[in-house]
Amino acid sequence: MYRYQFVCIAAGSWLALVAMAQCQVAAQVQIAPAYSVPNFDAPSHMTSGRASVGTVPARQVSYATTEQAHGYQQPYQQPYQQPYQQPYQQPYQQPYQQPSCGSEMGCGHGCGQQPSAFWTMYYRNVRWPYPFRAQDVNSVCSYFDIQRENGWKLRNTVGNALFDPNNHCLTEAGKNHIRSILNDNPVDRRVIYVLHGADEKQTAQRIESTQLAISEMLPVGNLPPIYVTDRDAPGSSGAYQTAIMRAMEQSMPAPRLPAVQRSGQDSASSN
Repeated sequence: MYRYQFVCIAAGSWLALVAMAQCQVAAQVQIAPAYSVPNFDAPSHMTSGRASVGTVPARQVSYATTEQAHGYQQPYQQPYQQPYQQPYQQPYQQPYQQPSCGSEMGCGHGCGQQPSAFWTMYYRNVRWPYPFRAQDVNSVCSYFDIQRENGWKLRNTVGNALFDPNNHCLTEAGKNHIRSILNDNPVDRRVIYVLHGADEKQTAQRIESTQLAISEMLPVGNLPPIYVTDRDAPGSSGAYQTAIMRAMEQSMPAPRLPAVQRSGQDSASSN
């Protein structure tokens, strides 16, 4: 029993020394105590005639104070910042550039540029004759367009037969022809072509006479354009046509059938 009491007294002394050491550390750092030493009480049946080991007061030490006492520093924490958001920009579209593969036949690696001359010839040969059908149609129809334009040009031409050979002025037939062009033709076809004369002076006289006739027929509004041409319209003069018509009328036979001879009656009368 005495041995057990001795052990308890020694343990209490050791705890008291530990508490005193902690108090000295806490006094150096000037921090409030963080924990206390527990109370080891001896059993009640073993404390007769002796004082029990009471609670040992001790100062409390915080973990942060202990770390600071050993030279530890709290790591620096950078304050939170809103992440930078770049404003929206329209994507850049690179302008078209002629392929520069270093060869006229192209690279053929699918670089996204304009097809090279090689592939253009390839698809042209593979899809023949579809790419050329439109050209063939236009080449055929263009002849009809040329013929239509030439027909209207001859229709609106004032030739030699419609000018007086002495003063190079319009005859009455020439004025009627111009009146027909201005009144009967479509609006986009009201163009007059004057056949050039033997020299520039005659050509100028013909154009002046034509302008005067048009001004008399159209006193208000825009006048139709006048062009000089070197191709005469097919036809002849009115005098020539009149002579032919009168000669045909004079030589025309009477509109009567010839008398029919009866061969049977002639033979009977002869008998």
